[in-house]
Amino acid sequence: LSTFVKLRKLPKLRSLTANGNPVESRGKVYRLYLVGALTRSGGESEYRLKALDHSAVTEEEAAIAQGWYAGHLHRAELMKEEMQLLREQQGMS
Repeated sequence: LSTFVKLRKLPKLRSLTANGNPVESRGKVYRLYLVGALTRSGGESEYRLKALDHSAVTEEEAAIAQGWYAGHLHRAELMKEEMQLLREQQGMS
């Protein structure tokens, strides 16, 4: 999934089809991830994915996905910090 984040460099991207891509096997999580990762609101850099896999992305779905994605990034950062702390503790033993 993280490979798709590179598409953020394409702010004019409005439609994406991932049909047939192995990412589809992730179920609904992949839709939340992609819509959240490819949506930015506020400021001059605002953009939003309008369709994913031939299905419209509503403003409500984009807002929910953006919140979910922000939470995902936060959880990933916490996990990274916990792993670092664990490595440091193991090094002290």
